[in-house]
Amino acid sequence: MPAPALHRCVVGRTRSALLGIGFVAAGCSGAGTDGKSGSIGVILVEEEATPPVMELTVDASDVLAGEPVGWGLSLVYEDGSVEPVSGSIESDLETLHFGAESVMLPRVAGTHNLTATAWVDGELQSLSASLTVRVAATLEVDLIVSDQAFAAGASVEWAIEARDQFGNRVDTASIVPDLGDAPLTLSGASIGGTVPGTYTVDAIVEGVMDAEVLVVVPGAPAEVDLSLSDTSLEVFETTSAAVAITDEYGNAVSAPWSLSVVGTDVTSDDYAISWNNVTFYAEGAFTVRVDVDGTSLYDEVGPLLIDSTGPELDLDEPERGSWHDGLEGTLSGTATDAYSGVGSLTANGDAVTLASDGSFAVDLDYDYGTNVIETVAVDGDGNVSTDTRAVLAGAFLEWEEPVDGGFMVYLADGPGGLDTLEDLGEALVSDFDLAALIPNPVFSDEERDCVDLGFLGTYCFTWYALDLRVDNPSFGAVELDLNAQASGALVATMTVDDVSLRWVADATVAEVDFGGNGDITADSIAVEMQFFPTVDSTGGIDLGLASVSANTVDFDFDWDSWLYDALDFFGLDGSISGLIEGFLEQALEDAMESEVPPLLADALQDLEIAFDLELDGVTYMIDAVPFDLLVDYDRLVLDLATTVVPDTWVKA
Repeated sequence: MPAPALHRCVVGRTRSALLGIGFVAAGCSGAGTDGKSGSIGVILVEEEATPPVMELTVDASDVLAGEPVGWGLSLVYEDGSVEPVSGSIESDLETLHFGAESVMLPRVAGTHNLTATAWVDGELQSLSASLTVRVAATLEVDLIVSDQAFAAGASVEWAIEARDQFGNRVDTASIVPDLGDAPLTLSGASIGGTVPGTYTVDAIVEGVMDAEVLVVVPGAPAEVDLSLSDTSLEVFETTSAAVAITDEYGNAVSAPWSLSVVGTDVTSDDYAISWNNVTFYAEGAFTVRVDVDGTSLYDEVGPLLIDSTGPELDLDEPERGSWHDGLEGTLSGTATDAYSGVGSLTANGDAVTLASDGSFAVDLDYDYGTNVIETVAVDGDGNVSTDTRAVLAGAFLEWEEPVDGGFMVYLADGPGGLDTLEDLGEALVSDFDLAALIPNPVFSDEERDCVDLGFLGTYCFTWYALDLRVDNPSFGAVELDLNAQASGALVATMTVDDVSLRWVADATVAEVDFGGNGDITADSIAVEMQFFPTVDSTGGIDLGLASVSANTVDFDFDWDSWLYDALDFFGLDGSISGLIEGFLEQALEDAMESEVPPLLADALQDLEIAFDLELDGVTYMIDAVPFDLLVDYDRLVLDLATTVVPDTWVKA
């Protein structure tokens, strides 16, 4: 602390005989003076004496606000003696606080002009002193922002204020806000940013901090982007719109928007909008548009081509079902598409050139008999229109002369084709009696010796005798698989699952009779037949069975101990099991060979066609019988020779 400041004032006081002496009290003030300067006068004293000096002592000249400062007044005599003087002290900046009578506690920062006063010998004397009070330690900091929120690209003003515990302002001229890692910018007295979010900004003065929360919100809409979930649409399909609105800095903005659909000749009946979904009810070229409400911003997607139908295909000739005497003709007509245009046109697979107006004409070469003309037009969107018509070409037939291949029956591998024949065969096998197909007894044999006893007759000794029969047949699922092969063969495989028979045996061994029964089982028996079907000259179908074979899976002859012992004794145990298995296989082979070919032949024969057709007052009797039969890979094709006989003569 600086040395105490000492301030003096000479005070007149009488100690001896009266004498006329003049004095000056510099820096002092007293009653009867102007308080600014000393005065010259005559004082009568008893004798000449040196007056005491009043001194003001301030313990420091520079302190912190609130720091105690001692002070005091005293009279100092010539002989060095000191006499304390009671008085008071004041500041021109504040009403002073005191910790004790002689300790003042200045709180207001600044330069204090102190004035101390005391009454000495009936006169009020005063002394002045200067005291510098500095701001104390920072107690509180206030970061002030002009607004808590601002739009991206804008800014807020800031200021930092700090005070000590007595309210004195702390100098913050060199303090700036601490933005941390927030994507904000500091420019002079402004804080700005372009990234929406909530951020904390700090102000720190002498370790004391204040924080403010700033919220950056998106700016005004500056751009809108429209996208659709699907742009390849057909009639009655729906697409969903996604709308992205951003400010000038690319921040997403929440703003109301409106969808609309525009286009040439587009009406409100052509589409429907539900929130962000657009459903199209008609063909055409449509543009989906979004407008940001209250702005001039918009975006469009389109035009969307909605073309769900093929070109309009109109044939002028030949007429459908017409009859041409010759083998040459013309295919003509128009093919047009209002939306995507006609991409291609073919007649029986051959490209046809269109004129600019959509018309076309091409020469045709007919085959003798029925000709099928298939005209296919494809538009630019891939939609197809097909016209199929038949033309009869060639000379007239003789009365009741059939047309070879007038009808064709196509049986492919699968439902409605060969599968139907398979179902018929499975039902047939499910109904036959397996036991009836096996000879009973399955095995019958004996060995005995006879002796002629003369008048006593003949005595026979039976070494062994065995009768083995089967009955009570049963089986599970039956499956018939028909396989048409490229070799021209039709292979039929019949599989019978879970085959079971009961065996019953009677035996005699060395004149001792035995009896018993048991089970004969097989997991499955598969019978494979190979046919080469043909049609004879009368239209009859011959399946042409070429081979048949059976195969047993997991055959088991469950005989009991006595039968096994007997068969083993006579060496028959191995042959009997194989014999039974062979009987089963042969029984199924015989059943399949006798039943399946006629069944399949009858089913194919039933494909004959005979009906009457009424047309323009004429009854046509149509009869179609098998003419040719072709077996190829995965298909069977039956050509029918067709006769058409009208009940009256007609003119073409």
